[in-house]
Formats: sequence, structure tokens, C-alpha cells
Amino acid sequence: MVEARRLSGVALAALWVGCTDAPVEVAPITPEAASEQVTFGTLQDLGSFTFQYSSRDERKVAAGSTVRDAAGSLKWKDRDNWEYTTVRDGIPATHWLIAGARAWEGLSGAALAAKGDPEPLRAQLALGWDPWEDIVAMTAGRIVYGPGIEETVDGRAAMRHDLSLAPSPSAGARKRIIGQALSPTSLTGQVWIDNATSVRLLADVVVTASNVPPAPVVAAEDGTAPQAPPEDPGDRLRERTLSVKLAVTGLGQDPGVSAPPGSPTSPVPSVPE
Repeated sequence: MVEARRLSGVALAALWVGCTDAPVEVAPITPEAASEQVTFGTLQDLGSFTFQYSSRDERKVAAGSTVRDAAGSLKWKDRDNWEYTTVRDGIPATHWLIAGARAWEGLSGAALAAKGDPEPLRAQLALGWDPWEDIVAMTAGRIVYGPGIEETVDGRAAMRHDLSLAPSPSAGARKRIIGQALSPTSLTGQVWIDNATSVRLLADVVVTASNVPPAPVVAAEDGTAPQAPPEDPGDRLRERTLSVKLAVTGLGQDPGVSAPPGSPTSPVPSVPE
């Protein structure tokens, strides 16, 4: 892998306002910012691909901790031929298969059963395919991308960025946080962004958020500066650490999606969009 000078961002065309002849210049959109706007529709436009992810979600409270592991795989040829599977804590959870515009579903490890119209499964997939949304939510969007290093991922030119967490909001903004909401405390990891499409080709990220409410300040009896009463922070600790790894590979390659053995091969008529 060769380090190279950062390529320039994508420039936006000037916008014309009203009937005047003066264009309004718009700041360039960086590939990092564009990557935050990637949707499932963006991936569909790339053609066939394979998308895989794994996550580890650890939550701690004073009484102990829990860990949830998850993984998913999406083999996508086109909207009428794809397969999606998920596993949670080592147990099969979801299996959706669309082949020849026909749908099959198997939940909790059950065998695939015909579902007919694939559109409901397409809609569910578009809403829940991307674990990166959890990273954005946990960091409150405070993701900082380090300088780009040009590398090649699965034969595609990409920029690798080290990630970190932007400084916390001002004290006034923090006062608006109510209840037991968790605030992000750290973000580490790397992401590889495709130069041509801004799609995240690879990512390996860990984000931590916690809630240790500030101790109440009380006035000292002798009139000295106010002091916080002693207490054990562990009694009120709530912390969540989410690790996510993802990869988009095989762009333009047939992922190998086929109907279950013995299933009809004629497609279900598509419903006009």
C-alpha cells in the first residue's frame, strides 16, 4: 500500500438565486462528508457486491455488564436477486432470500419458506442494513476524520482515515442533556472510503459512551469554596462500548444468489413503483 497526497474534494456547482446573474459559491463536499450520506440506494447503484459486518455491544452498570454479539451478510446481485442473513449471539436470526423476484424467509434458524411479494423484505433491508448508523448515533455525529492515506481495497482506490471524537459541546449545550442519556467519551479506529463513490469499503471502529452525572456542589460550612460531597462514581456508572467491523467487497462480481432447490424459477410480476 502506497501513501499518497490527498486528492481534492468534490466541488459543487454554483447555485443561482432568483433572477440575478451572480452565482452563490458553495463549499466543496469532502469524500468523508459524502460518505455520511451514503444510503442503500447508493450501494444499489454500484451493481453487485457482498457486504459483511460484525458488532460487539457491551453495556456496563454498577451491578455488572452484558455483551451482545451480532453479524450480518448481504449478497446483492440486483433488487430481484439477493440474500441477507444475520446472527445474534451465535444464533441464526434472519434469513431473507430473493431470487428471480420471488421471496423466501427463515427466522430463528427455521427453514426458508416462500413469502411471495419481495417488496416488504426490500423495505426492511433498506431500513436496517447499515451498522454505521449506530456509530453516528452514539457519537452524536462528532466523528473526526484524520488525514487521508491513499490505499487500494479490493482493487479500488480508497482513502484510509484514522477516526477520533470531536471535542464535547460547550457547557451550555451539555446542560440541555437530561435524564440518563449517554454522552460519547471516545472514538477510535479506521475507515476506508472509496474515491469514486464515497462508499465505506472497510471500517474497524470502537466507540464508547457513558453517563456519570456531575456531583452536586454544596457550600462548605466554614464558608470556604463549595465542595462536592464524596461519593462512589461506580454506583452511578452506565457505560456502553460498541465495536463495529464492516466490509464491502466484490463490487461488480456475481455473489452467487440462487433459489432454494426445488423452488419455482419463474419470477413474480413486479409491482409498478
